[in-house]
Amino acid sequence: MKRFLMLLALSLLLACALPALAEEAVYAHLGEPMPDFTVTTIAGETLTLSEVLKEKDMVLVNLWATWCGPCGMEFPYMQQAYEEYRDRVEIIALSVEPADTDEKLTAYAREKGMTFPVANGADTGLGETFATVGIPTTIAVDRFGNIGFITIGARTSAREFARMFDAFLGADYTQTQVYTQLPSGTPAADPDAGALNAALNGEGGSLSFRCAGDGVTWPMLPEDGAARSSNAGESGSAAAVLTALTAGEGDALAFRFAASTRALHDLLRVQIDGETVKAFGGEHPWTDWAIPLPPGEHEIAFRYEKGEYGGAGEDCVWLDDVRLLSGDAAAAALAALPVRPTAEEISLTPVNEGARQIVFDGQGAMMLQAYFGSRAYWILPEDTADVLLRITPDIEPEAAFAFSDYDRGMTPLTDALDAERGGYLVTTAIDSVDTTGYSYTVLYLYPSVNADSVDQIYGVMLFAGEENAEAFVSTMQSEAELKLTWREAEPAPEAAATPGSYRVIFTDQAGQPVPGCIVNFCTEEMCVPAVADENGVATFTGEPYAYHLQVIRVPEGYSFDTAQEFTADPNGGEVRFTVNKN
Repeated sequence: MKRFLMLLALSLLLACALPALAEEAVYAHLGEPMPDFTVTTIAGETLTLSEVLKEKDMVLVNLWATWCGPCGMEFPYMQQAYEEYRDRVEIIALSVEPADTDEKLTAYAREKGMTFPVANGADTGLGETFATVGIPTTIAVDRFGNIGFITIGARTSAREFARMFDAFLGADYTQTQVYTQLPSGTPAADPDAGALNAALNGEGGSLSFRCAGDGVTWPMLPEDGAARSSNAGESGSAAAVLTALTAGEGDALAFRFAASTRALHDLLRVQIDGETVKAFGGEHPWTDWAIPLPPGEHEIAFRYEKGEYGGAGEDCVWLDDVRLLSGDAAAAALAALPVRPTAEEISLTPVNEGARQIVFDGQGAMMLQAYFGSRAYWILPEDTADVLLRITPDIEPEAAFAFSDYDRGMTPLTDALDAERGGYLVTTAIDSVDTTGYSYTVLYLYPSVNADSVDQIYGVMLFAGEENAEAFVSTMQSEAELKLTWREAEPAPEAAATPGSYRVIFTDQAGQPVPGCIVNFCTEEMCVPAVADENGVATFTGEPYAYHLQVIRVPEGYSFDTAQEFTADPNGGEVRFTVNKN
């Protein structure tokens, strides 16, 4: 199960095709009548959805299982909101695990303090319909018996459940409303412009600040001589303040900030002309920072962007003393910044003594990155690896993290800085057949929590001794029918073929890039998918071969004749496809 979940999360094929289609199938039920069902709760009560709706204005159906960690995370918050709304809202928590007996569910509910109805719903068929992507899956059923909102994943804030309830309980709720994301709260009123300018300008400063004023973005509010984000607890929201300035040669944007947020997920982003140039998250005491500015006019935005789930700390950022520096003052502010090591290329390299890099050969070798997100392979003499991560300048350390599939542990890069080695040092245990039953562990570098394709993720596969590398090869041959061999990594002989590099470029009739297209690179034995990035470019590297190219998917709103036949140049290169915009 652990490895299967990794493939769902990290495989190019599964992350960009199957889950997307599965989610589409689940969300296609929005606006439809909720299938009626009857269950017997752990308290011995018989509940029928249609009967409950005669007494309540809304029912929240939660699909879960006792073995599901994220499910247990959200129950305390669900219970807290239930205690406030139980007169008008019913929650029915249905386990989709057949092995969750009444005894097991009773003990679990008692431990979590769950006072809403709990039952085993494995026989209702709801799991097969709605829990096909993952659990917990929560379905909001309105007073008319229709599905108004579906969410997949844990909600870790009582306020999020309250917002969900409020969306369906208003006196003006006279017909079914459908929400594709959690209904947001109402932003606070914009502050007085004079008060905002006084809070954010440094001594003698004259910048003019404003809030977005779009009715969606929350304002930054003056507080104790500074400005504070006002969207605490509002998942999926942003609070912002903006200013415009004209920079000269060598100028810098300087400011002071403080943050108390959920690291990696809830970030203060500094944007110049719409592009994020720096981000901060986690716990930061008041800190001075500076960012170099190119000459010219610029729009500056400070945005506190919250992810979809929960929060941490005070769930706020503070901003003060925003100013434009020139000359020696700008140079001094930039020179005072902490040094973050970068490299020309991304790499994840074990620094353990005796670590040996290996490569895989055979027909299945080109599938490994698509299946596991792995780009390098190492054998270590022990069952623990110290891996040095080096990142390129375009990766923001405050947003990036390492993820080990050994224990699903996330390590923010800012917690792993090793300036002496010029990178970030992360330690992970390594699975083995003799201990956990798995022959390998993969450590991944994620540039952000929003990375959604294998092309954005860099993984290194680690083996505790040669016997586990052999076991991996055997498993791939017996279970996945992938022919593999491994060898020590050495410089390739001159006569050896150089792996081909292929690029497929998708554009529309106007020459604009079309991201999200999927093309298969196929031999007679197998196919490997590649997804076009934001520039409409799908890349693939493999053995030189006249690959058969199959365009298997284009985004909604575009069309392409997938029956056409294409063959790539065996030596690599570019192929261009025109996708028709409807």
